[in-house]
Amino acid sequence: MADTGADLHPSLTGKPGCKVKLTRKDGSLLAEARGHSRIIIVFKLVLRIAVRVLLPLALLAVLMIAVVAGGVFFYTSDLPDTQSMNSFAPVAPTTIVDTNICGEKAIVKTLPESQMTDIRNALLAAEGDVDERSLLQRLYETLLGGPEEHKHYGAYSVQISRQLVCDDHRRALKRELWDLRSSVQLERRFTTNQLLDIYLNRAYFGPGVYGIESAT
Repeated sequence: MADTGADLHPSLTGKPGCKVKLTRKDGSLLAEARGHSRIIIVFKLVLRIAVRVLLPLALLAVLMIAVVAGGVFFYTSDLPDTQSMNSFAPVAPTTIVDTNICGEKAIVKTLPESQMTDIRNALLAAEGDVDERSLLQRLYETLLGGPEEHKHYGAYSVQISRQLVCDDHRRALKRELWDLRSSVQLERRFTTNQLLDIYLNRAYFGPGVYGIESAT
């Protein structure tokens, strides 16, 4: 074997005063091991710096998202009272006199929940399923736009929200956020079937004609 001329320190041989010469192959392996060691040290250093820098930033981002989401969805003082919608999801047939929908006074005859099953099914087939996405997902798609192809949802609670304040002249983004927040409050107060009943009993079918009962 070729001699590289490199000697090992006596302490490595276990025999004082004895020197061992390395072959060229041994020298290459030793150099390779040293190179790998340097790479590992650099990688660990970079990883340590990344953790120290990125982890606080990630925690701060999560905190900011939580604060914004809380403000958007839990601040309700500027939203209309949704309690008045109870009368549009009655247990028995009801006539609501002198109600105001989008600035127009109307007399609305409401159908009870026991008569709404077939009408609800027809509505879902025509307009789309009830939106069961999470609040953050809906907020994300409202602000940034969702995928081009996705399941069609009927925005029933949003439609009801828009009827509560029709003469709102805020900018488009502020109005979209307001409608979304208002729809969340409706979804918290009412069941899915009740929301569909409210939607159908308040739907617009022409000048002065509101509600599925008046349209049939």
